[in-house]
Amino acid sequence: MKTKELENLLGITKENLRYYEKEGLLSPERLDNGYRDYSEDDIVRLKKILVMRKLGITIAEIRDVLEEKRELSSVLCDTMDRLDREITSIQEARAMCERLAEENITIGELDGERLLSEIEAEQAEGGRFADLAKDVLSNSKELITESFGHLQFFFPVFKPLLWKRKRKGSGALAAVMLVLFLLAGGNACVQASSRNNMPDRPYFLTGMLVFALIFLFWLFLRNVIWYASKKHPAHERVIAVTGSILCALLCLGLDFAAVLHWSHVLMFRKNTGAPVFRDEEAMSIQVNRNDEIPGPDNDFTSSHQSMYYRAYDPYYINAVTQAIRNSIPTGKWSVTRNDLTLYESRQLLKVLGKDPGPYWQILWNGKTEDPRSGRYTFFYLYEDEQTGWILDEPEYGLYYADEELVYLIQHYAEHITIGPEVVESLRFVFEYDPKRVWHNDMYEDGRFDTYRYLTLTDIETGEDVTETFIETWKPAYENREWDTLLSAMETVKQSWREEYVHPEDAHFEE
Repeated sequence: MKTKELENLLGITKENLRYYEKEGLLSPERLDNGYRDYSEDDIVRLKKILVMRKLGITIAEIRDVLEEKRELSSVLCDTMDRLDREITSIQEARAMCERLAEENITIGELDGERLLSEIEAEQAEGGRFADLAKDVLSNSKELITESFGHLQFFFPVFKPLLWKRKRKGSGALAAVMLVLFLLAGGNACVQASSRNNMPDRPYFLTGMLVFALIFLFWLFLRNVIWYASKKHPAHERVIAVTGSILCALLCLGLDFAAVLHWSHVLMFRKNTGAPVFRDEEAMSIQVNRNDEIPGPDNDFTSSHQSMYYRAYDPYYINAVTQAIRNSIPTGKWSVTRNDLTLYESRQLLKVLGKDPGPYWQILWNGKTEDPRSGRYTFFYLYEDEQTGWILDEPEYGLYYADEELVYLIQHYAEHITIGPEVVESLRFVFEYDPKRVWHNDMYEDGRFDTYRYLTLTDIETGEDVTETFIETWKPAYENREWDTLLSAMETVKQSWREEYVHPEDAHFEE
């Protein structure tokens, strides 16, 4: 007999059958297609199981009886003792109901204070009365299941209005939705708090905890609304509809406010912290002016400063670092973001009624790679007409810029040199030797050592100009005329091809 037929025959669900099978009470045969086939013996065994369960015998006791570890009569005696204890424990509740019924009192005559005192005294002696906590737990469980189990947030009024469903919500779907809700909170906190200057903290856990608290607050409010609607039956629908909408909007607003707070847009305290660096030391400092960044106001053809030059002088770096640390907090929070370009940040300030003149972006280049925020700590420096020079730490705080910092940044051009990585890339081109072997330290036998072949292609014509380009511009390289070389390199496209020194030992695909 198939599962569906057995359900109709005995009036049970397939969940019961799966549960009994999981507990080892049933072992139906499996057909080739994977379906269960219940034999006559299985049906007889199942009927016995159902009888014992309806008598209150536990699963463990039923298993012992079926496996002949215990006699049925012994298990029945234990069950009767257990039922007697339960009956005895609720006799007090029945006796009180009987006494009040015989007195034929009305609700107005019911002495709640006296009766509650009697109930508490009898409970202290082992008496059993209804557990009021189950009211809250039952209603809370139903709220969660019906709200999230139907992919809606306004149980119970909108279910018949919007979904046209009569079946109950799915507990499994409700659990999945709650988990996704908490994970969304953790992800929102991580994304909003991932600023270039923030220290490492358990942001994901913080977000999950905040969203969990908001969910519990929602559950509390929904229970309050439920009790209010039951207390005023004449206005039950109005209270339920209005309350569910306001409750949902309030909690969604709290979610949004939490994200704004993590983004430092909505803050409830003044900024009093000092500027923060991702690394204790910097390899270099790069300063970009607003008129040297590509944008509508310039064509970026006059200088390579913002792309190839930086300040590597340790004395200058230390002086700038100390000047940044000496800047005093204004108490205000930044309105700029570290994912905006210098030009976009300045436009944002214009929208807010500020139009800074000279506007600098300070890139404090740390010595270590941070997987979350990158190598740079960003700062902006601009002059405000009312407050003077301001140091802006994007998405964090505003500071009164130290006078020494303003002086150092204004004289940044006196301390810059071309980056060593740029010089190294030029050396690869102008000291190019096709016979040079590039060693790979992974294997000592040299199986992955390579030759590297350079090709320089003219951007306009597309022809190979490798030999003529190196021959033409090598004197400028030897004379360290970096700006001239950088301008020349912008006219060609370079590509490299690798070839293994020992191809017979190297297993690779072309």
